[in-house]
Amino acid sequence: MIEINPKVFYKFGVTSKYNVQDRFKDIENDYDVTVLFSHYLPENKAIQQEQNYLDRFKKGMWLDDKIKGVTETRYFDEETKKLVLRELYKKRSEWIKDKEKFKSYTCMKFYFVEIKVKVSKTEPIKTPLIQTSLDLPF
Repeated sequence: MIEINPKVFYKFGVTSKYNVQDRFKDIENDYDVTVLFSHYLPENKAIQQEQNYLDRFKKGMWLDDKIKGVTETRYFDEETKKLVLRELYKKRSEWIKDKEKFKSYTCMKFYFVEIKVKVSKTEPIKTPLIQTSLDLPF
């Protein structure tokens, strides 16, 4: 049986902020945000990575209660989350080898975060469309 926690969702994104947590300051009263992965890449490559993951994983939910500045969120089961992280850290080791090539580029952080609804927050109404590791090509 696949278990999805409806109060936990995930987001891929890019930011110019040094600390990815700063990107989510506006929602910290209602949500806990944990940065699972982040890495500096040339701006065009960071945007491309974000789009690749957004295209690969279909939008997993609709939020009737809009979260300021947060779009394109996904639900994952625990196994899928671990597979995504394993892939991202493998890519990071490849990107680190290429870092000398990136020195002259404007860089942004590509990130993957977990967002949890705080207990004190009334949960937004969501219609989950669940994607599991069984749906993944790796």
